[in-house]
Amino acid sequence: MYDHKHFTAREANKILQLKGHFWQDEHYDHYIRNEKEFFRIMNYIYMNPVKANLVNEPEEWKHTYINEELV
Repeated sequence: MYDHKHFTAREANKILQLKGHFWQDEHYDHYIRNEKEFFRIMNYIYMNPVKANLVNEPEEWKHTYINEELV
């Protein structure tokens, strides 16, 4: 997890033209147990750029991708 967070923090800071700490220190693993939970988590991720005030609509975030088979 450390390597993943280190790499993605560096890349995200480049894209956002930011410096410094990017991720919170904690993390946890979680198994998705059913379809309802999968879609709840997918929506949470999809809406993150809006919640962070980076865009007004999730579709505006150029790094958003949703497989057409899932919608």
